[in-house]
Amino acid sequence: MSFPDRLAARADRIGAFLDGAIPAEPALPLLDAMRYATAGGKRLRGFIVMESAALFDVPEDRSVVA
Repeated sequence: MSFPDRLAARADRIGAFLDGAIPAEPALPLLDAMRYATAGGKRLRGFIVMESAALFDVPEDRSVVA
């Protein structure tokens, strides 16, 4: 798998996790700020964590946990 494909796949997985971790309702200032802070291209840290875990044979589902 090429690097761009791997990056996109990890970003999708991280995005799905973050979407599930931050409640959709109610619209409170803190939750709105959390959604803003995790939107867009702010998935690089998660990508690095997942790739580092893979180097040490840590299963993917263990590298993305709350």
